[in-house]
Amino acid sequence: MRTIIERFLYEGSYVSHEKFGFGHINETYLVTCEKPLRQYILQWINPAVFKKIPELMRNIELVTEHIKRQYEKEGIAWKDKVLTYVPTLEGESYIKEERGYYRLYHFVENSISYEQVPDARYLELAGEAFGEFQHRLHSFDATLLYETINDFHHTPKRYTHFVDSLNKAIPERIVEAQSWIDFIHERAPFMGLVIQGFENKTIPLRVTHNDTKINNILFDKDEPKVKCLVDLDTVMPGSLLYDFGDAIRFGCSTAKEDEIDLSKIDVNLEYFDAFTRGFIKPLKKTMTEAEFKHLSDSAILITLELGMRFLMDYLLGDHYFKIHRPKHNLERAMSQLTLVKKFEERKPEMDAIVRKYR
Repeated sequence: MRTIIERFLYEGSYVSHEKFGFGHINETYLVTCEKPLRQYILQWINPAVFKKIPELMRNIELVTEHIKRQYEKEGIAWKDKVLTYVPTLEGESYIKEERGYYRLYHFVENSISYEQVPDARYLELAGEAFGEFQHRLHSFDATLLYETINDFHHTPKRYTHFVDSLNKAIPERIVEAQSWIDFIHERAPFMGLVIQGFENKTIPLRVTHNDTKINNILFDKDEPKVKCLVDLDTVMPGSLLYDFGDAIRFGCSTAKEDEIDLSKIDVNLEYFDAFTRGFIKPLKKTMTEAEFKHLSDSAILITLELGMRFLMDYLLGDHYFKIHRPKHNLERAMSQLTLVKKFEERKPEMDAIVRKYR
């Protein structure tokens, strides 16, 4: 590992490295150096998940450099506000070794991340952080970015794949899940919401983070304050609605993503209010009317898409998502599709909250 680290232009002398964090995709290590004392984050990027790693890293370079320039123009110090990679000896953002690709980031000091939302105050901060990310990149041409995961949130294509999968599905599982299959079919006309917005130019193509869970934010350890957004691997062209919808799906459900007791599932409107307030605050002047109109719809759309993907994987024999029990993907699908119902029921209240901050 030391020979890998020494291919980067880090400061100080190498002392040690150790496994770090709870990520399930990439391997992450905390590297400590001395004289001067410095810490870095070394990551091996998983090629089974990310097929276009040079393009992925180019996206990160373009986006982070643009945000830094924005801060510099405003006279704001960007250290620890923007994820910053350490260049290689050749001036690149990554190296390729026999096992694959590695990158080195500056460690964001005095920071902490949360796997679950501590309280509504933190969700408002999270909303503002993701809204600020969108605001900083409003002037960036999203077409300069690579689509590193093809059709990542192209919900109509996801639905086409779902329909096609029914011809190859396990017959017993189709019978078992028929009511949920019907549930998805009934909502097919809704799935083109964002794609149609792109086509008729009412929804602009923007830079999207695409993984807006609270555990992708580093908070200050000492006070409720955001330091930095992390996990930029899925930064791609897309819609602001994708980021808002996924954040609401994850942060505003009253139950776990794979909750078995469906009666526990509802929408935490206090959390929805908090995230929406934070998200809209930096974006009032740059969001379009269609984006404001469909903020609540985006939570329905993204949750429906994920529920459909879980159900498709179950019907085909559980080949994509890792499972921990025999019906885990079915349980995930039922949980997410029940949350879709709850979002639909709460939509008038959610829309009223959006209007309040609009």
